[in-house]
Amino acid sequence: MKIFNSNLDEIANEYAESYKTAWPFPHLVLSNFFNQELIHNCNLEFESLINNENYWKDPNQGFKERQNQKEKTPETKHENYSSTYAPSLNRYREKSEIETIYIKQLVQALESPEYVSFLENLTGINQLMTDPGKKSAGLNWSKHNSYLHIHSDNTWNPYLNAFRCINTSLYLNSDWPEDNGGNLELWNKEMTANKKITCGFNEYVIWSNYQPSFHGYQTVNCPINKYRKNLILLYYRKEWPDQLGNLPDKKSTATWITK
Repeated sequence: MKIFNSNLDEIANEYAESYKTAWPFPHLVLSNFFNQELIHNCNLEFESLINNENYWKDPNQGFKERQNQKEKTPETKHENYSSTYAPSLNRYREKSEIETIYIKQLVQALESPEYVSFLENLTGINQLMTDPGKKSAGLNWSKHNSYLHIHSDNTWNPYLNAFRCINTSLYLNSDWPEDNGGNLELWNKEMTANKKITCGFNEYVIWSNYQPSFHGYQTVNCPINKYRKNLILLYYRKEWPDQLGNLPDKKSTATWITK
């Protein structure tokens, strides 16, 4: 089955300059970038798994577990999480644990040498590497009343010994009116203005992990029987690229903003 609706080289050439100069930090939004039939099948697979409680993890519990492991790596800077945690309204599945046919096919395409080359040409950042998906990328879904506080992501992955450079998010939310909320917000570093990006079906966002690249999403107001769904994939580099500014601290946790 075809993966992309457009030629990757043409997309990279067309949007490379606007990507680098995008406000409030380098990013690109692509609508219907992927084959509609493929994304429809991915969505069906996703929906079939949501009610399987054993398939998903609470990210707040995951943060606590990751923090316990990071305390063993003193070269990284991190915040201290409590030994307890507040259950969240979000759930995730690590990329390395994805087993469904169509989602796995999509992930493989997005980690292919051809696609990594596309990201390098688009962003101007070479020598990118994919993420094995342990404790980071994967499937995410959110319930009614969930939200994600504004934050800037970690810069360092101690499992890979590499810098996090590129974030991507593919949204799988069919029949998603504006009233459902959950839109992605990209904020300027002064936290005075933001750009809102809808999280509808087959909407795809690529952004550089510029420091700071503050983002989060609005409260989800969808009906109880609907969920905000997305696939997150990350891309790394052994050395911090000049395109993303000064070399940051090896920060293995996000910086959260209370606004």
